Amino acid sequence: MVSGNWMPNMLHLGAEWRQNILGMPLTCTIAQSTLVGWRERAFANRLPFILVRLLITSSLYGSCFCLVSGHIAVEPEELGSVSLLSENENFIFASSRQRQRGEVSSSISGLWYNLYTPIHEPQDKENTIDDARKKVEDESIVFFGADRTQDALHLQKGTLAAAGDFNERLDTRTPTVDSTLAVFTNEGCPYSEEALREAQLAQKMVRSLGSSLTVVNVKETELAKLLGIKTIPCLRFYLSPNIRSAAYKTYDGANIAADEIAHWILLHQGKTVQSAASFRTASSRGSPVGPVVHAFVHEGSQRAALVVRLSKNTEQLPSRFTLFYIEHVDSSEREEFRVYRKKLPFDVGEEEYLTLEEPQWEPKSILALLLEAENRMLFYGDRPSRVLLGKRALLTVYVSHLENLQDIAWLLMEFYETYRDRIAFHIAKNTLKEAARSRDTFSHSWGGAVIADKRANASAYQKVAGVMREHSPFTQYSLSMPFNYHSLQVFLKEWSTGNAELHFRSNRLTYTDKGSHVMELNHVQFLNVLQKARRVPLGILYYEPECSDCQVYLRTWKEVAEVFSTTDALKDQVLFGQVDGHLNDIIDFDMKQNIPSIAVYPEGPQALEKRILYTGPPIVNILAEFLGTVTGKREEL
Repeated sequence: MVSGNWMPNMLHLGAEWRQNILGMPLTCTIAQSTLVGWRERAFANRLPFILVRLLITSSLYGSCFCLVSGHIAVEPEELGSVSLLSENENFIFASSRQRQRGEVSSSISGLWYNLYTPIHEPQDKENTIDDARKKVEDESIVFFGADRTQDALHLQKGTLAAAGDFNERLDTRTPTVDSTLAVFTNEGCPYSEEALREAQLAQKMVRSLGSSLTVVNVKETELAKLLGIKTIPCLRFYLSPNIRSAAYKTYDGANIAADEIAHWILLHQGKTVQSAASFRTASSRGSPVGPVVHAFVHEGSQRAALVVRLSKNTEQLPSRFTLFYIEHVDSSEREEFRVYRKKLPFDVGEEEYLTLEEPQWEPKSILALLLEAENRMLFYGDRPSRVLLGKRALLTVYVSHLENLQDIAWLLMEFYETYRDRIAFHIAKNTLKEAARSRDTFSHSWGGAVIADKRANASAYQKVAGVMREHSPFTQYSLSMPFNYHSLQVFLKEWSTGNAELHFRSNRLTYTDKGSHVMELNHVQFLNVLQKARRVPLGILYYEPECSDCQVYLRTWKEVAEVFSTTDALKDQVLFGQVDGHLNDIIDFDMKQNIPSIAVYPEGPQALEKRILYTGPPIVNILAEFLGTVTGKREEL
């Protein structure tokens, strides 16, 4: 059955398709909107081909389709008769640890059914355990090579035949040793550089899972035009090293991210579900692509059928990137279901895997275990779902690709136990898209932290020095650089008490040890400390990172601070801080021309006017004696 108004829409889109093919220039995708356009154009270019395929399919399988507002909806007349979950069943959590931690919303059952539809048993009886090629029947996921080009091979063979040839080769268990991922790039294009970098990371991920892939960087724009490529960067997957082949698949994912590219490759290599005989002895069984289900089952058992059913419905699982390793064990051995967490680029000491401990394997128990594997002490990449956040606020840290993620992870874990019930910690991926988002928030792409709290109100937001842009509805708080233990400690404390002034000037990301006795301050924090009622002097070192003399002063200042902190008679007699004069406005203007310099500000309301300058050399004993004189503790030295 075809919708009555499908023909005018099809003719209109067909005309638009011809215009796109003939008139679209080959450009580097710089703007984020162009990336979205990439997918839309791909859909428009392949629409006539998909309609033909759907017409044929509908006649063979008794399905119908309709074209509504330029979108295709496939409406099968019959769905799978077996459902893993009934909408009437409550979603029960398998582990009580999450309830104790308060990390998952108590209304998880309702949220789960709002976000996920029931899982249906596939109609085909294809064996996916023995490395059989999984047939991708949903043509809308990845489009076949339907681009019309001037290449003679394309003209001779035809796009429809090329697509059929690709499917044929996937179905015949052809070895994938020569699989090729071609990355078409433009010289000097930042998105091209990122796409190539992510593709190379994806290659490592694919190889780590026992598959094979070669990444080829194609810089020839004329060749790209000849092959019908209209937007760069472009990723194409071939089953052979011949990138002129008419049988290929084009990556049209929303994100050019290594893990998503790797999963896309594994999907079309038929490697998302494997039978592995040696992974029990492997040193590491997780994967950076996604969580990995390791199932030891008896051949022909109900549990084996359940696992296979799950593996064919990954779109309905908490993570659609879930991989499956299934091994048939002897009937005398115990069946076991494990979920290995997705590998992150840092380690915070989480459990490597979770085990289903219930005697009866049920879909709701398995889904609960998979969801628990997604709940991390520190999230990475995409924003965690509301099911995982519950009522917690979300602290997101944006970092550039130059920063050490392990250092940032350790820093955030210093506050995990204190705020685990109120804050979920998250590090965004260091992609160009996230850098653009960081620039929009912080006016630069270096990084910073943002707390998104749904319970905030309009009075809990204030712009500082014109740096921050206004957001609505006033639910975000931000901390820019310096990003270290002391600044984050103050930031979280101020947030927890409802302080409205939670937006600080931007500086470069730095990591300082929790045990450091010197506070790294920006100009706003310096003013806050200066104006607070203090009973001891405040010593400040003004420096610039590129200044060679400053490095000597920084080491000396740190050693003196340690002396004062470890000597009982001198402890808590001076507050030690330092300010980066290159990235901060220096409130004490005389210091700007005298970097490196040290100033001691006495307690009291006129501290700025009564400050005392240190004019001696950067020697520990002399500087310590000077501070002892200021504090009246010279005899203690």
